[in-house]
Amino acid sequence: MSAASILIIDDEKAVAGFFADLFKLFDTPVDLVHNGADGLKKARRGNYKLIFLDHKLGDMTGVEVLQELKAEKPDANVVMISAYLTDEVSNKLRKLGVRGILNKPLEAEKILTFARKYVSERTFN
Repeated sequence: MSAASILIIDDEKAVAGFFADLFKLFDTPVDLVHNGADGLKKARRGNYKLIFLDHKLGDMTGVEVLQELKAEKPDANVVMISAYLTDEVSNKLRKLGVRGILNKPLEAEKILTFARKYVSERTFN
């Protein structure tokens, strides 16, 4: 089992790498996966405090991943990542229990705000 408390599910390796590099600055290991199916496997097996989930993945949508994950782990703290979301999709995500939405291009401080809230206030200051 992984020691990471944060899971990143994003098919863009550069985006996933951005998260990994950011959290490395705080000595915080993360798990990275690049598709929805692998993300669900990791999320089911792990005990993550925070999951960053891309809206558009190669094999499934972030909404599909979120629906399956929340059915099994309703308390999962998931933040959706997207370059563009319609109001309709944003409302659906909120109804499904997403904790927040991060718009691309990503900003480190906004990512750290969620990490402070769901992982550790002290670690990310």
